[in-house]
Amino acid sequence: MATTGSPITAIPHGAALTSITIPSLPSHNLILSLPSDELYETHNKGYFGETIGRVANRLDNATVPSLNGRSYKLPANDGTNCLHGGGAPPSGGCWGKRKWAGPAYETRRGERAQKWELVSPHMDGGLPGEVTAIVWYTISTKTPAAGSRKDEISLTIEYEARMTGDPSKEDGVSETVVALANHSYYNPSSGPTLATAEANFASVDYLPVDKDTKIPTGPIEQYPGVKANVWTTFGNDLTMDHCFVLDKNAKNVPIDTREGELRRAITQRASSPDGNGTIYIEIRTTEPAVQLYTGDGINVAPDADGKPLKGWENRGARAGMAIEPERYINAAGSGGLKEGWRDMVTLRRGEVWGSMSTVTCWLE
Repeated sequence: MATTGSPITAIPHGAALTSITIPSLPSHNLILSLPSDELYETHNKGYFGETIGRVANRLDNATVPSLNGRSYKLPANDGTNCLHGGGAPPSGGCWGKRKWAGPAYETRRGERAQKWELVSPHMDGGLPGEVTAIVWYTISTKTPAAGSRKDEISLTIEYEARMTGDPSKEDGVSETVVALANHSYYNPSSGPTLATAEANFASVDYLPVDKDTKIPTGPIEQYPGVKANVWTTFGNDLTMDHCFVLDKNAKNVPIDTREGELRRAITQRASSPDGNGTIYIEIRTTEPAVQLYTGDGINVAPDADGKPLKGWENRGARAGMAIEPERYINAAGSGGLKEGWRDMVTLRRGEVWGSMSTVTCWLE
């Protein structure tokens, strides 16, 4: 793992985040992880901590229509959909299943940052144009102002992507689609599931989906059963795998959102393992949406001897919530084209795709 002893660790596989901790509880990982770096290559069907691209989430009929004057067929790995780039190479193009170069260390916005980089070739996973992507992980340990917060740390996740290939060697293509997201699962509690944790949703506007394909079916609605800005206990019944909307003005979302407001997406809380306070996790983002998934399908395979992996003896479904700041689901697909969402994911030569999210953790 990179940066041993740091409250944040990451590895080359998928530039995946493998731990987030607060100073007084260094053994209490706030994100789901696997017990060794090598297991991310063989046991990470849940995409724990990975950087998802070239396009995160689902694309209907595994097709990107009307791009460079043609359609592009992608690998289908979720029924008829392409999910998270179509799975692992060589059949799929998921960036979370690739080794990223890094970490390099540089100053980013006045703080020391880890830099990871990936070059995705032309027609990688079926998509046109060479793209170079960068993710910076910047850690800030804050001294809180007078108040109840203690042990506060903040992680900034910043993405940047450009078309970097020679158009004469790429059939003259002038555009591609990009929609990056981090796929960490969060659980502030020390329990095997989310049952005792609580969530506070900044927005309950969401994109309803078809129950079978999980592709959006129509206009934005209010998610049933939860309220915005009210604490809700996960229990055993709060189940979701939906795209929650933070910015309804979809047609005006820029290709680089980093100059926009860092909006709160969701806050979680739960009692600390030692019972001496409450742990909070808050995610903010410049992205227009966030996919929230309660991990009902989590199933980590056993080791070669048939035994559960270390740390997964009592864990499985609902061990954590995937919180994925991103562009609208299926914005690059036919539904996104119809709804007018395509521009938020269409990267043209000379442009920069960008986004920024923060994960802030503290104890009260």
